[in-house]
This record gives sequence, C-alpha cells and structure tokens, in this order.
Amino acid sequence: GARALLSDVTLGKQQSGEGNISVDRGKLSVSGTMTLGEKGEGTLSITNVHAVELKKLVLGVSASGDGTVDVSKAQLNVGKSVTIGENGSGIIALHSGGFFEGDHVTIGGKGKLTVDSLSGAMAGATLSGVTKIEKDGLLAVKGHNAGATLAPADVLGRISVSDGGSVLLTKAIVGDGEITIGKHGILDLQGANHGVDIRFAASGKAATLVLDHADLLDHAIIKGFAKGNDIEVTDLAHDDALLSVARRGANTVVTIRDEDGHKLGALTLAGHYARSSLDFDHGNLTTDGPSKAAVHNDA
Repeated sequence: GARALLSDVTLGKQQSGEGNISVDRGKLSVSGTMTLGEKGEGTLSITNVHAVELKKLVLGVSASGDGTVDVSKAQLNVGKSVTIGENGSGIIALHSGGFFEGDHVTIGGKGKLTVDSLSGAMAGATLSGVTKIEKDGLLAVKGHNAGATLAPADVLGRISVSDGGSVLLTKAIVGDGEITIGKHGILDLQGANHGVDIRFAASGKAATLVLDHADLLDHAIIKGFAKGNDIEVTDLAHDDALLSVARRGANTVVTIRDEDGHKLGALTLAGHYARSSLDFDHGNLTTDGPSKAAVHNDA
C-alpha cells in the first residue's frame, strides 16, 4: 500500500470543518503532532495495517472540537503523549484485531478509550507512563479477547471491564474515581490502590477482582460484592489465613491475618456482611451477599 511520512497534521481546524484520513493496507508516520478536531471534526480510520506511528496525538482541542480514531485489524503506536478530549470530545475505539500502545495517556472529561472484542479477534491497549482519567472520562474494556494494561494511573473518572475482558494495573493507582467490574470481567491489581473505589456491577455475575497482595486495598471501598463474585488474593493461594469482620458505619472491614495473628491486609466492603456469609479458601474470597444482620468481630 501507499506510504505517507508527515510532520504535523490537523484535521477539523475550523469549527465547521471536517477532515478524514483513512489508512487501509498503507503506512502512516507522523513525526510531530496529529490533531483531530481542533475546533471541528477530525477522524483517523486505520484498518489492515501493521502499524501507524505517531509522536503525539491530541483529540478534541477546543470545546467544539471532536476527534475520533477507529482501529481495526491494525496497530496504533503513539510515542510521546496522547490526549483524548483535551477540552472537547474524543474517542479512540479499538475493535477486533485493533491494538494501541500509548505513552502518558490522558482521557479528558469528554474522552473515551474503548477496547471491544465482542465480534471476535483480540483487541488490546497498553498504556505506559502515567495514565490520567479525568472526571467523567472513561476507559471501557469489553469482550473475552479484550484487554488493557496500565502502569501508574490517576483515576478521577471511570474504568469499566466486562464480558470476559480484563484490565491489569501494574503499578499504584490514585484518585477518587471508580472501577466497575461487570459480568465475567477481570480486574487485576498488582500495585496499591489509594482511594479508587471498586464496584461489582449489579449484573456482574462471575466477576473477579485479583489482588497480588492482601494489603493493596487498605484505602479503597469494594461495592456490590455479591454471590457469584470472587476476590482472589494470589499470594495467599497456598496459605491458610484467618478472617475477622467489623462493622464501620455503613461498611464492613474484613481483616486478613496469618495463622500467627499477624495482619496481612484489610478489605472494606460497602454494606453489612456477617462473618458467616464470607468464605475464604486458599486466597479466594466469596460471599452469600450482604445482610442487615449485625456484624460481629468473630474469627
């Protein structure tokens, strides 16, 4: 296919302007900044391409700007920084066979990064550097072959994973946003969570939260934990551990200790859970669900 080597690209510069670039079996490299939707609308469509290489990508610059990137059966790489919805709207949509690698990604309040493999082949996003999800921004991963991997993250908006999709957070996360785990979704935390609440969706049967260590969630609340959900603590998979529960306002604090009574970590569950409603077997915590019964400090 054709090959284009460009320095800076702007599509949708004026408020009434519309610009489109479609790459199908061709090659595109931009050594400067690609701007989609400065004041108008800009779209980049990538299909059947080994890799499109960009240095910097900005979607939706002004309030009226609207930028879109669609990736299918292709790879998009952005080496320096990515802003999805700077002041306007922006979306990077990865469909089956679509992959995205970006450094220092910011998802603005009107921005979305979606990874959707419901129609078949794998799709994935790998975000290095610090990922920032601003209030009302969204990272959504959906489908059995869909995945996203993040390093450090500042989450003021929302991360959603469902329908067999998986999200791996390899470093610490901060913020006051929320991560939602839907049906058959998997959230894997390898770093500490400083304040980002985790919610099992109401329809989230067979949803799984994986913690590399028991002490990763001391500063976050787990909401909606119900029958059919799992919380797996991988470093306790081969060890015996003891649970105790204590009511703290509207929440239940579940403390995990080793056989000698040393505290390994604690989980805060929204709602009131009796000790008898919780089962902890080889690092896997399950529940019959919350109740209005009193919660006691029993082991």
